[in-house]
Amino acid sequence: MSRYNKEHYGIEFATQVVEHFLSLDVSEWSPYAHREYCGCGLVKKPYGNIGISNFLDARSFRTFVELPKHEFIEFLSKQSDDTMSLTVVGNALYNSDKFEQGNQVLNRQLLDQFVNSTS
Repeated sequence: MSRYNKEHYGIEFATQVVEHFLSLDVSEWSPYAHREYCGCGLVKKPYGNIGISNFLDARSFRTFVELPKHEFIEFLSKQSDDTMSLTVVGNALYNSDKFEQGNQVLNRQLLDQFVNSTS
């Protein structure tokens, strides 16, 4: 039994996250910014794709999924705190590294805070 919420984020919430991220003048965002392993965050690629990536020393270093805007919104809408925990085998965000599973990952609460922030 998973300890994470399995309710999908839904299209409305996913759209809010993506639109807020795109409105910022940044190419990367993570709620965790410190030395060494910093967990997960969002990235904008120079050619327009959006992704979910692992961060190291507050910079993106390994992207799990990267898609055009509308496809990324669709992908994010089908995610949940459970899948974002990196623990669900078969999900694009699965990570076999036990240290990274559930460690400084994105979740609904953090994304909601992000959407409601001004930067």
